[in-house]
Amino acid sequence: MGNLYNTSIIGIKKISIPAREIYIMLGSIFLRRTSIMHLRRKVDFSALLLIIMALASIIVYQNYRFMEERRVLLENLMELSLTSLITLTDNINMLIYAVEYNSTGEDTVRIILKTAEYSSRTLGRTAVILYEVTGAHKHLKWHTIFANIGSFSVDLANDEPGKTLTRLKKCMERLEKINDLLKEVIENYHGDLNLTPDATIDNILSMTENLLA
Repeated sequence: MGNLYNTSIIGIKKISIPAREIYIMLGSIFLRRTSIMHLRRKVDFSALLLIIMALASIIVYQNYRFMEERRVLLENLMELSLTSLITLTDNINMLIYAVEYNSTGEDTVRIILKTAEYSSRTLGRTAVILYEVTGAHKHLKWHTIFANIGSFSVDLANDEPGKTLTRLKKCMERLEKINDLLKEVIENYHGDLNLTPDATIDNILSMTENLLA
């Protein structure tokens, strides 16, 4: 019995030693897998963070590019409106001068009216683009203003011989007021339709609505 007992004890000791090693090995494997998973999570989180930062950079850049393009477009439209407004007011000045001093014939007046119509059409298109870019309702009013002036110019230019100057004389006072208001836009706002106050635009609009009456 003693031998068996000793043998059993020895056997137990022989079995217990590798079991302990197995536990140690399993523990080290578990810790290694845990650290690898933790490292992998850190790598995954870092990759996700890099993706988010890259997307944010793209959005910021696209927004900056859009704002820059919008700024350049508005500057170009302002220059176009300023040039066209100066031309239009010059045309109206020539019409006023022609009627007051009877200095030009009807054919010359028709040419001036057609030039005024062209300037009005350019300004009307500019107002439409400004509305699409800014969404400001004032530009629809500007479009109506220039459409009214353009229609008035075409109607008079295509009138029967002898009637163009007669009809023009009847509109002189209204044309002078419209011209003065347009000059204010040039002088006070550098011809920028976007900066012109709504009150000024409404005033010009009311003046142009009865040109064809």
